[in-house]
Amino acid sequence: MKHLLLPILPVLMLALAPVASAVQAVNAPSPRLEAAIDELEVLVKNRGGTRFDFNRLRTLLVERAEVSGSTFFPTCTVRGRFLELVDDMEARAKRYQLHAEHVVDLELEVIEARLDAAVGDLMVKAAARGATREQFQAAKELLVERARATASELDAETVRERLGYAIEEIESLARVANLQRTHFQRYWAELVENRLERATARLVNRAKLGSATRHDYQRIEILMRERAQIAIDAPPEPCP
Repeated sequence: MKHLLLPILPVLMLALAPVASAVQAVNAPSPRLEAAIDELEVLVKNRGGTRFDFNRLRTLLVERAEVSGSTFFPTCTVRGRFLELVDDMEARAKRYQLHAEHVVDLELEVIEARLDAAVGDLMVKAAARGATREQFQAAKELLVERARATASELDAETVRERLGYAIEEIESLARVANLQRTHFQRYWAELVENRLERATARLVNRAKLGSATRHDYQRIEILMRERAQIAIDAPPEPCP
């Protein structure tokens, strides 16, 4: 019997490889994208940044969106967020109003997309009783990464703990039941509420300085729609 299994093992490993690669792609940072953001940070300090630099960012962010779409936030939603943010950054650069904080916004948006994708993947796998301990751990690690990116905010660690507890609660339930969207509702509600609070505080600060843009207001509008979507437990609209 052992000998019969040996030829099958390589086939099984090849069959599982795409699944493992897909999970890693969702959770892992993109070295090329990170390098482009690092370069942009240097350009901002030197008051630089060309259309080529922003177009390169767009291309890499579209690639990121392709692996960051999930059941909860479809690929087109993630892509739209990225592109709107880059459009806003490029417009600011033309007015010499692009600062380090805007690059941080972009870095955080990428982390948020990876986190959404990881938890969205958990939703699908938990419903089929297929979520692994490693997948839950990956989501928790992304929460830590998100908290580090918002370390200057007073409630960052508290939010991380609350969201982490919500993930742990879901993990406990997953051991004994097939989970549905409603089991993830508290997690998504807390996450979107925190995003709305942060976006509102950012808008107020920028409005005082006269640097608020249409994108800042649109971000509030989008998050309010997402909050309403969660409150009525409505699935997101599919991509066209």
